Amino acid sequence: KVVYVYYVINKLDKIDQEEELEALIEIFGDDLSSQPPHYTITINAESSEDGEAIKTDLSFCMPYDYPSSNPPLYTINGDWITSEYSVILSKKLMEIWDEMIGSPIIFIWTEYLKEECFEDLGVDISDLLYPTDKSVDTVLPEDIPDFMIYSGEPLTDRKSKFQAFIADVHNEDDVNTFLAHMYKNKKIANATHNMYAYRFCSDKNDSATINETRNDDGESGAGDKMLYVLQVKNAMNVMIVVSRWYGGIQLGQARFKHITDLCFSILSDWNVTKLKEKENATVTKIRSINTIFNRIKWDETLDQSNFIVGYQGATTKFSEFKLDVGLIEYIKQNDTVVWD
Repeated sequence: KVVYVYYVINKLDKIDQEEELEALIEIFGDDLSSQPPHYTITINAESSEDGEAIKTDLSFCMPYDYPSSNPPLYTINGDWITSEYSVILSKKLMEIWDEMIGSPIIFIWTEYLKEECFEDLGVDISDLLYPTDKSVDTVLPEDIPDFMIYSGEPLTDRKSKFQAFIADVHNEDDVNTFLAHMYKNKKIANATHNMYAYRFCSDKNDSATINETRNDDGESGAGDKMLYVLQVKNAMNVMIVVSRWYGGIQLGQARFKHITDLCFSILSDWNVTKLKEKENATVTKIRSINTIFNRIKWDETLDQSNFIVGYQGATTKFSEFKLDVGLIEYIKQNDTVVWD
């Protein structure tokens, strides 16, 4: 009997799902794409006079017990959606579901995303279509003692603006300091997305550990691409932030190309800057022997053959040193002492 009841409920859900999909196809036409069981509806909100619109993609699939018990599985995507907006919108969609549990909900969600959501977010849609105060022409992070941030050239495509920033990081404190100083700049803090990725080498139980993390900040997939650049270039002890100011026109895959290109470009410029510092015999402030030892070991921009290790009254090439780093008395790069 229990199996029979379950079968009847499941069959009713299936009928409701089929009828809802038919209605959605009729309503949205080419704005609904499908690769069953996954579907995506592109919602155009309040088109402007010249035909532009805020576009939001609602992707969903229907579990077997929808709509009788559970809501659709879904994601919301849009160039204008920040991580903060995403949290608010997801919470609101679930509140709508809780009020209508047992009934088809997807069309009601699309109506909310098309009209009411902007009021809940406190956003004027005209500002999204035609931002007037998002210029990055003068974006420069504040000077940070003992912590240099390098800013790349801004890039503009169809009113959207991108800019990359880079700095040395050696631990989570450096990462947090970098972000804190970036967000002190109001224009950066107001960017639609501040995506980042970093890699640094730390010591744990006398062995080197590579720490790497990325964050999309609402631009789904951007962090993965940024981290990929760092991995391909084998960049170590470095963090890149790419800020984007949305211009009201969706860029599609072009936005990821811009983000990736900016990462490659600023990383290259950063390496040139660091090389010039070495050529000028600029000695970087070293925090510990473990930090400098792992930097030389893992940073491919440094030639290990240029380093000599002094220990217990003896010297050896860096690549041949196999003892405890605690025994090191000094390290020389050519004739310059970089740690003692």
